[in-house]
Amino acid sequence: MKNKISLFLILFLLFSSAVIARSPKNIIILIGDGMGINQVQAAYTQNGGYLNMTNRCPFSGLRQTNSANKYTTDSAAGGTAIACGEKTNNGMVGMSADSIPMNSIIRLATLKGMSTGVISTSSITDATPASFVAHQPVRSMQDEIAEDFLSSDISLFIGGGLKFFEKRKDGRNISKELTDKGYKIAYTLEDIQPVKMAN
Repeated sequence: MKNKISLFLILFLLFSSAVIARSPKNIIILIGDGMGINQVQAAYTQNGGYLNMTNRCPFSGLRQTNSANKYTTDSAAGGTAIACGEKTNNGMVGMSADSIPMNSIIRLATLKGMSTGVISTSSITDATPASFVAHQPVRSMQDEIAEDFLSSDISLFIGGGLKFFEKRKDGRNISKELTDKGYKIAYTLEDIQPVKMAN
């Protein structure tokens, strides 16, 4: 009996340490802007108890979303909390409540040599995606948010908002400046096909 317990403990410890030692190859953060448990459960129920999102992802998490200065957060403060790990005031993008630029998970991953990306179904300069790249005190500063992509080492970003990169009041062409920095710009799905990631 003693041997069986010892064997069980050894196997348990070996298995536990193997699980703990493995780190994920990739981290994908899916943000349904304004989406809560009720919306996920409704979609799950409507789809007969199955969602790729919930059935294929081994881990998920919940967050208390109040901002530093309001009970109800906005996309800028919520996105910044997820991207940077610290609550900020509503309206602020990638900055602390004291207006200090914060490193996002994108920046930290880049410093470790990892490929990074942000994909948005809206403008890439909108508050939620911008929180991973930009540092602006007001979320509506979308021209300035577009400029912040120039000082980022993000590997890939996909989204709308071309007017903040090319059709600007100041006449700058941020897309051209990004191309000069080594980025490839794709305007259509066909343009994306030949683009290969460096890593």
